[in-house]
Amino acid sequence: MAIVTTCGYKPEKGADLFEEGIRRYCRHSQLQYMGMLAERHLGYQSAFMDETKAAHARAFALKLCEAKTGAIRIL
Repeated sequence: MAIVTTCGYKPEKGADLFEEGIRRYCRHSQLQYMGMLAERHLGYQSAFMDETKAAHARAFALKLCEAKTGAIRIL
């Protein structure tokens, strides 16, 4: 399982408890937790998506694919 999420605060404050809940769920359900991509949304006055966030998403997807093939392990 992997998480892709957004939050209004810095991710380490806005998504940390959500991630911990998912980690616990994975342990309880014997699922493999692969990591989280969390991006901050600064509000309706600004565009959410930009090239930096797109690059983060591509890199996260690549890590997940590499982990799935056994090339690396995420966490």
